[in-house]
Amino acid sequence: MFYLSSFVWMSIWSLISIYIYYKDKKAAIAGEYRVDELTLDALIVLGGWPGCFIAQRMFKHKTRSAYQRRFRVIVAVWIVLYIGLWNFLWAGNKI
Repeated sequence: MFYLSSFVWMSIWSLISIYIYYKDKKAAIAGEYRVDELTLDALIVLGGWPGCFIAQRMFKHKTRSAYQRRFRVIVAVWIVLYIGLWNFLWAGNKI
């Protein structure tokens, strides 16, 4: 159940992330109001980082900036915390 819930959660946030990145890229091209980077960071933290990664490649958006360093750090921390949570909830109970 943990895996299924995680998959559904991340899939939903990934789809939202792809849409937000698309809107931000479109706004960047048109010179309009952009999505705040804090919002993009929130999408990563909420579990949409796979969608953010895909969108960055699809739209060639936010791939060459200092944002990438922050993106990678947030994703690495997210993965470590996820593994820790999994270990605490499931593997830790078997000892």
